Amino acid sequence: MRPTPFRNDRAGGFTLVELVMTMVIVAILVAVTALNVRQPVEGYLDATRNARLTDAALTATQFMRRELKEALPNSVRVTQSGGNTYLEFLHTVSAGRYRVGAPGNLIDFTSAAAGNFDVLTPAITVPAGSYIVIYNLGVPGDDAYAGDNMRAVTASGTSLTNISYSAGSKPFPIDPSNHRFMIVDTPVTYACSPDGSNPQLGTITRYSKYPVSAVQPTSFTGAASSLVVSGVSACSMVYTPGSTQREGLVSMGFTLSEGGGTAMLYSEVGINNEP
Repeated sequence: MRPTPFRNDRAGGFTLVELVMTMVIVAILVAVTALNVRQPVEGYLDATRNARLTDAALTATQFMRRELKEALPNSVRVTQSGGNTYLEFLHTVSAGRYRVGAPGNLIDFTSAAAGNFDVLTPAITVPAGSYIVIYNLGVPGDDAYAGDNMRAVTASGTSLTNISYSAGSKPFPIDPSNHRFMIVDTPVTYACSPDGSNPQLGTITRYSKYPVSAVQPTSFTGAASSLVVSGVSACSMVYTPGSTQREGLVSMGFTLSEGGGTAMLYSEVGINNEP
């Protein structure tokens, strides 16, 4: 007689108790794994976010520093309005020396009429819509913003050896001993609008190509604009004028925030005030 084969009535299946036990064990393993992985992942995400914020703040600051180095001497000014801070300056694109004494075309410092003069230094490029400024001290009677020593250039181009300028309300006030002139293309404003409660709405914006005004503007309708950085929760921009013999100083502090992360950056820029 052949032996009866072994039978397993549970072959291919699990009891409900075994299934529940398996699920409990898996849940415990998942929870333990999650606890061990969560902190490193969160740390990595925090580090990545903070690095991104720091890089954005550093890039914005370096951009502003580079352009502030091209500011017309004694043209930097700062004002605050409605919780926003506005840093303005006149942007120079070139400079040179004008001819003094015959022969040649000379600047008439006794007349407010239009005129032209020969460039003594190598030929320069003058963009359309730019201005000539001579010896800006930024004080009443010798202030480019008020038009005291600034005239519109009437002929633009490259490799110019003669520059023509428009009439003014009065003659150029000072004929400096260095016979130096500067070409300004536009006023520039960096407007910082922080938002501490919702940093993503806080911005630093660059404005340019708007009219020159004796009163520092805080509205820029029709101006060219570009976003420098967003996520600004706090900012500070302060200007210490210095003197014509000593550099002025722009101090900038920015705080960028995102998702609980924060990056703070402080920078100082020396401004050449020798006209």
